[in-house]
Amino acid sequence: MGLPKLKLPRANADRAYKDEPDPRPSDAVLRQSANGDDGLVDTKIPFLTFRSFSMCVVISMGGFLFGYDTGQISGFLEMEDFLQRYGEQRADGTYYFSNVRSGLIVALVLTYIWAIILGFGISMFPESPRHDYRKGKVDKAISTLAKMYGVPKNHRALAIEFDEIKQKYEEEVARGQVSWIQLFKAPRMAYRVAVGVALQALQQLTGANYFFYYGTTIFQGAGIENSYVTQMILGAVNFGSTFLGLYLIENYGRRRSLIAGALWMFCCFIVFASVGHFSLNRDDPPSTKTAGVVMVVFACLFILAFASTWGPMVWTIIAELYPSEYRARAMSLATASNWLWNFLLAFFTPFITSAIDFRYGYVFAGCLFLAAGLVYFAVMEGKGRTLEEIDTMYVWKVKPWHSSKYVFPETEPSIMEKRRASHASNPSTNPTTIDDNHETTV
Repeated sequence: MGLPKLKLPRANADRAYKDEPDPRPSDAVLRQSANGDDGLVDTKIPFLTFRSFSMCVVISMGGFLFGYDTGQISGFLEMEDFLQRYGEQRADGTYYFSNVRSGLIVALVLTYIWAIILGFGISMFPESPRHDYRKGKVDKAISTLAKMYGVPKNHRALAIEFDEIKQKYEEEVARGQVSWIQLFKAPRMAYRVAVGVALQALQQLTGANYFFYYGTTIFQGAGIENSYVTQMILGAVNFGSTFLGLYLIENYGRRRSLIAGALWMFCCFIVFASVGHFSLNRDDPPSTKTAGVVMVVFACLFILAFASTWGPMVWTIIAELYPSEYRARAMSLATASNWLWNFLLAFFTPFITSAIDFRYGYVFAGCLFLAAGLVYFAVMEGKGRTLEEIDTMYVWKVKPWHSSKYVFPETEPSIMEKRRASHASNPSTNPTTIDDNHETTV
């Protein structure tokens, strides 16, 4: 049995989680002044490229660790020597296990190194400002925002975003505990869940794991003498291209990067599949080395596009897609979709390729074309937007292809206009102030 739910007045909603007095009005730090007067400052917001880059490197270490593990498992399982040492057959037909185990031990030890780096890096991260605010740690939330923006704690941009966080939190508390049924009944949430599930499915259907899981077998069939070296090259391209994604998402946004990446991979798979089916001599691959080289080149170009766009960016989109009260459940469904299609591709790929050979690439090409359309028609642009603004655009049914330039219809300048104005060199002559209830007045 559960306790009955209490519906609290909106004004007292943010006291629901604590019996003690609400600590949130203690955010006096926002009232500090830069020149001795109460109010906010309008200094230029710096672009913390190096700090953001460093944080992204640590975060991406988890994906690198997962990719490394997957590569090791996939590679070893395809190696003849590895299989023989786990069940080598004598001349009399009996099997025995080799005493040589050093290669496997080295691979496992290397895994611990990356895990330690990941664990240490994550421990240095602060909690999100929204999490701190929900726990009543207002000063800490403001401090984190100030570090993210690289500005004083009484900067105007912080006050604007803080008001957004406060407003969204009060709406969440007023709605009460969220159930699975409410997840699909909430405004535009069923639509967003479907978008997230489709994005994660299409990330797998890009065909990246076709190369990562079966690369050695693929390139052996393409006539490459040392397919393991080719697989190592693909891994190096995958690792290096991930850093390119940081530049693309910051300068070109989510939508353009994902659409361009999908179309790029579409072209790569068309060439790869066409050369593999029409030009490669599959009965004697070494006799058509040029075709094999072309296939390797376009496989590398494919990995370059995937690792810099659909590999990391889909996870960014999923994190921005849902409001905080629904995020855990909605992201779990999207992630389940990712793993489901991961399994299906890994399981059925050998059977499909044995039936249609390299024409399998046309299947992935079709999925990539569909992925570009999904992003264009269903995904909002999140570059330069707060989570609250993205949520509002979905609820208001803003056309996704207009989202990058969308301006909120307010009587006063929109939130984004205020934030952009804070970059100006001349501060406002009519500063904003914040009262004890966090209300902003001009």
